[in-house]
Amino acid sequence: MAGSIWPVAIIVAGGLLTGGGPARADARPFEGLIALVVEPENSWGWDSPIFGALQERGFQVTFGCIPDEPGALARYDLVALSIKRHLTDGEADRLEAYVAEGGAVYGSWGGPMAAPGFMRDVCKVARTRSLRLKRIALLRSPLTVGVPDAGIELAEHVGHTTAPEQGWEIVMVEPLAEGIPVAEDEGGNALGVLSRHGKGRTAVLGFGPEREKHFAKPHLGPVLLDNLLAWLLEQRPKGGPRSWPGRIAVALPARAEVTGVYVNGERIARPGIRRVGSVKEVDLELGALGEGQEAEVRVTYEPLSGARNVETVIHLPWNTLRAAAESPARLAEHLESLNATVCQPLLRGSYGPAWYRGMPGDKPDDLVVTQYEGDFLADLIRECRARGIKVIGGIYFDHVNPVREHPDAVRVDRQGEPVKDRYGRLQACFNNPKGQEYNLATVRHLLENYDVDGIILDDNFELDKNECYCRYCKDSFRDYCEARGIGYEDPAEASGAALRGHWREHRREATRALAAKVRRIADGHGVPAGGWVGAGMDGAHLGEAYDFLGGMVYETPPRAARGPLSVLGDTGFICLLWAPDTDPEMMVREAREAVHAGCAAVGFWMRGQDGGYEMDARRSEAIRQALGSVEEEWLRFYAGNILTGDGRLVVIEGKVGRSELSLKIRNTGQRVSRRVHGGLDVSALGTSP
Repeated sequence: MAGSIWPVAIIVAGGLLTGGGPARADARPFEGLIALVVEPENSWGWDSPIFGALQERGFQVTFGCIPDEPGALARYDLVALSIKRHLTDGEADRLEAYVAEGGAVYGSWGGPMAAPGFMRDVCKVARTRSLRLKRIALLRSPLTVGVPDAGIELAEHVGHTTAPEQGWEIVMVEPLAEGIPVAEDEGGNALGVLSRHGKGRTAVLGFGPEREKHFAKPHLGPVLLDNLLAWLLEQRPKGGPRSWPGRIAVALPARAEVTGVYVNGERIARPGIRRVGSVKEVDLELGALGEGQEAEVRVTYEPLSGARNVETVIHLPWNTLRAAAESPARLAEHLESLNATVCQPLLRGSYGPAWYRGMPGDKPDDLVVTQYEGDFLADLIRECRARGIKVIGGIYFDHVNPVREHPDAVRVDRQGEPVKDRYGRLQACFNNPKGQEYNLATVRHLLENYDVDGIILDDNFELDKNECYCRYCKDSFRDYCEARGIGYEDPAEASGAALRGHWREHRREATRALAAKVRRIADGHGVPAGGWVGAGMDGAHLGEAYDFLGGMVYETPPRAARGPLSVLGDTGFICLLWAPDTDPEMMVREAREAVHAGCAAVGFWMRGQDGGYEMDARRSEAIRQALGSVEEEWLRFYAGNILTGDGRLVVIEGKVGRSELSLKIRNTGQRVSRRVHGGLDVSALGTSP
């Protein structure tokens, strides 16, 4: 059965997770340490990769701002800044004091580039500037332990992005005398500096090993990052973090409906329970558990159904449906053969083309609509439904019809000129109600005429990514400022960082309002609504407006999904991986990594070389293998993550049944590298219906 959880045997610390091939849980050298990932000032999505990389290595990770309270940073073993370009004087002072007292700071892709005092005095970096490079030369340093290659060739393309002719943007960091350069370009410009300050250490790299997909040999990234973290944290207090949190989280399958939580037989009145992707975490306070002592944790829940833990998704982009116009049944059969449980075809583009019977103003595709005898989309939905595959309709917001019907709804640049795409086509302002009118009618039309299982907006709806300075947008920003007591300035002329931040948040708020309108329409038809976003934390603000988000995890490692999952709660997240031009072995590996990141929906953006939906034989087989094994991989992921939190606490015995979880937990008194030290039986979760 496609997607079944076939019985497997997993050996964990000498215990048996009952069910056939042994696999030892990986020890994580940084288990239980505590890290802060500082929220960046841009939306480039370079924060989630380091969040995911740290969490994958066992860190408890917090995402947010540098705390205001003096000494509050002392609770963290590591502070990571991914292109936090500015630091206030107070932030810089608190960070410097933190490092001086033994803290560790990692600045990725240039780190706090616009905080010259901190860079000079603490990080030993004189200045920075951007370069375009195709190759990085590693110098002999703590980063290169176990790395035989002196050079890193950068990939020609990453996901759907191809490097410019001159290469990728990398940051040059000029070291002071005390700094240790770790990499350089062919011209001798330093690309990374390690330094010591007081009792602590810092690292500023002009590239990010946590984004190893930018390397032609991606396996080098994790090695470099492990070496970097080992050096940064070499001086930390032995045996553990700066302070033990005394809290743990016990994981259940996300579909579990908890009915009771007990510690040593005593019922917890109001346990903290939250969903994180494919699991549900029960937060518990065990600070009173002394060294060598044990506690019994029991969680009861409604009997679990045999439902899947991970949905498998195939996204069919523009024109791929044309190849299936002759037979929707053949497309559905192919999707079934790939072990897909969800199909997400793109049904209309941003300039009018429609691959279904859309609105009167659309441009219907000849093969799929005009020449097809019958209703192609209705037939595809029926064929997929017969095979247990859901269909989510995807649409871009349209530019053509809104501007044609309402010329004053055109998007405007800072100079007051209409914005056009690279083909000279006018773009609409989707913040303007007149620019929304036709598109919201498109959503209604699709849901009224087709029995889709959901709807998702493609990636042109985010207003903060598509700035507009039309009269409507300026007036709405004026209202935003007045409601908050903020002095208004024309956003097209404003240069202050604070006002630009308010302008960006105003655009984000308007995007949430637009998304909420789409969701209300979908609610009226009893189906969920979502939107495609990037893989960074930035898109997570839309979690409150949508039922689910589609994460375009193309250029970042799948572990980057851990960032959004940590804050989305019950909002779903699709970890969509890139298939074209990708090595088949990497496709399988990335799908596995996505499951082990905790994703409850994993899939591929796929398109054949001829524009059709069938990939070449090797990539098709890779998708089939990857999606067919997600439930088995989920079981492994679950077993390895059943306990997180305070790094001294371990499971010495446990069982997860259909309606009850029981764990015996011991305080070892020191930080451990693995969390399960005895038999853990999850056999009740190991079979499908």
